[in-house]
Amino acid sequence: MPNRTAIILTALPVEYAAVRAHLDNPGEDVHKGTVYEKGTFLSGESIWQVGIVEIGAGNPTAAFEAERAIAYFNPSVAFFVGVAGGVKDVALGDVLAADKAYGYESGKSEVRFKTRPDVGQSTYAMVQRARAEARRADWTQRIIGAQTVPPPRVFVGPIAAGEKIVASTKSDVYKFLKENYNDTLAVEMEGRGFLEAAHANQQVKALIVRGISDLINNKSDLDDAVRQENAARHASAFAFELLARLESIQSAEIISAEIDVAIEPDALSFAGAMTATASPPASPEIFLGRNEEMAELKKRLGILRDEQSSGPVQVLTAVRGWPGIGKTATATVLAHDSDLLPAFPDGVLWTSLGPSPNLLSELATWGRALGTDEILRAPTLKEAASVLAAHLRNKRMLLIVDDVWEVEHVVPFQQVRGKECALLVTTRQPGVVNGLSLPDEAVYNLPALTEDRAIDLLRILAPSVVAEHEDECRQLARDVECLPLALHVAGRLLNAESQMGWGVADLIKDLREGATLIEAKAPADMMDYETETIPTVAALLKKSTDRLDDFTRDCFAFLGPFAPKPATFDLSAMKAVWMVDDPRQTARTLVDRGLLEPVGSRFQMHALLVAHARSLLTND
Repeated sequence: MPNRTAIILTALPVEYAAVRAHLDNPGEDVHKGTVYEKGTFLSGESIWQVGIVEIGAGNPTAAFEAERAIAYFNPSVAFFVGVAGGVKDVALGDVLAADKAYGYESGKSEVRFKTRPDVGQSTYAMVQRARAEARRADWTQRIIGAQTVPPPRVFVGPIAAGEKIVASTKSDVYKFLKENYNDTLAVEMEGRGFLEAAHANQQVKALIVRGISDLINNKSDLDDAVRQENAARHASAFAFELLARLESIQSAEIISAEIDVAIEPDALSFAGAMTATASPPASPEIFLGRNEEMAELKKRLGILRDEQSSGPVQVLTAVRGWPGIGKTATATVLAHDSDLLPAFPDGVLWTSLGPSPNLLSELATWGRALGTDEILRAPTLKEAASVLAAHLRNKRMLLIVDDVWEVEHVVPFQQVRGKECALLVTTRQPGVVNGLSLPDEAVYNLPALTEDRAIDLLRILAPSVVAEHEDECRQLARDVECLPLALHVAGRLLNAESQMGWGVADLIKDLREGATLIEAKAPADMMDYETETIPTVAALLKKSTDRLDDFTRDCFAFLGPFAPKPATFDLSAMKAVWMVDDPRQTARTLVDRGLLEPVGSRFQMHALLVAHARSLLTND
């Protein structure tokens, strides 16, 4: 899997605020006294973990803090984002992606100061990506807040970094720069130190991105704060556009590499290709609009509770919601949240049950994660639970039991919970919650996304479509009740059609009509459990697969017997059930249409998609 971790250093509060505005779920993260914040950035179908920090001015500080942040976060990408003073060619609000940084104070002081060139280079791939994006105007859509007139431009060129503020064309430093570094476009105070740290960590792609907040040779009447804010917003927008574009290229390369993996002659059966683990599945690559829900669940689990928080910590919390609403995704993101560590220093155990689990096997998997194989030798489920309970007695862990269908399936996991452990259960079944006799405060009904967040999700998946048809997309979101899975499938389908240059107005209309043909806006007790869908989602999924060619639709249907996520399968499994020599092109098509999800070198499908594939297989 790619390393989707980035760090962004800033010097000033206004720069930090502009960067922070692009992150979801930012949270404080302190390391050796340095106060970072870590949040997520959604790019395409992927999610970046981004650490940000405000370090103050100066090259020595930048070098020290960049080295520390790289060591702590182990990022693949590092930016220094901020403001700078323009020297030539640039205008207020323009953005400079620095291909190199001159340390202009390096030299020998004699009767006349003799320069000794000290040049830091940004990473070649980052500079090339910056040049490519500079030729486009798309990045300005990421600017948060008011747009300036004229719109900002992007330059790629040298910047000078020193400890002196250059405020006048009459200053000795300005004259020195013009004489010795006359291709410099702007000046600042941290870039050379930042690139020095990056040079010592060759695995990190590094780039300086600066917005022009003032011009040395042409002072503006605009207030300093306004100019700095505009410049910081523009630089941040361009930096995050680069991050998004880096990810799209990286993902395409990785998916291509994964699909091009050689297939062994003796293909594994799909049953043998499934995986079982006590670790949480990988976090979903797109996760947004759940800040309040995450905060509430953390509060119930005793994480980040303040002194005014009332009510006891819940030792058992049930998260209930419709299929496709995001229960598993929310629990997965929670399981990977760094805020869990102080409350549950011994980690997280995860299992996903489904309608017909092998409970003894699930307990044994947890036992192996704790270092014991005794559970497999237990003659009964009760004795197996007793053995596992002994291993959890003195642990502080979060136990997550996902996708529970029956009350009795929860009981063994209640029995094994140590007194310092918490248990989180997700279920689609109202009867499970009722059967557990939980108090109201122990049940969390996960809501659908808000309409605005639903549009944000569609905007990530199909940006050009939403830009041209926002009203219709909003209505589509309402028609599918803002369910994340339905939005994901619709967004991928719309984007695929748009990329082909086809008009999408009729497709939006078809999707809306397909979702509203069945008027029932059923509550949970009216859900169709036979197909494990609600009517609107079933209609939408059918619209998606109806647009596949016959062969690809048949291949999708043949995935119906596969177990849903978090189980995974590989190309060999698809080759076996499709009975083809090369399954790669069909796999690519299903990935493009949002009907198949790559996970490392393997693939997985949401339970609703598996159910839909099974229904196609049955109907055919």
